Amino acid sequence: MIGSAVALNLLFHIPIWAGVLITAADVMFILLFGTRSVRLLELLVATLILTITCCFAYELGKADPSWLEVAKGFIPKPNILTNSQVIHRFKYAFVVLSWAKVVEFLVYRRCLQPLVSWEQR
Repeated sequence: MIGSAVALNLLFHIPIWAGVLITAADVMFILLFGTRSVRLLELLVATLILTITCCFAYELGKADPSWLEVAKGFIPKPNILTNSQVIHRFKYAFVVLSWAKVVEFLVYRRCLQPLVSWEQR
């Protein structure tokens, strides 16, 4: 909740306490949908992802980047394997992303799976 509240504060200058309340209301809204129908929750998430994708495509079109430079950015530079700062950041990112997957799995196993199992009965 705090992360979402900080994001709302940075993006829209909403006070942190209001961001926490908005996030809590959002979580309760999603949990309400999740207990009634898993398909409805999936539809809500798919709609949100589609909205984000459309907004990203619109912003990318407005930015009009040099596509050649964008393509060059996907090619790794030779110094990436010798720069100790880059290697340290990769290690940090690997640990953070691995831990995020573990937490995601644990949340599913402990919180969401009983709801899904209950609906399938």
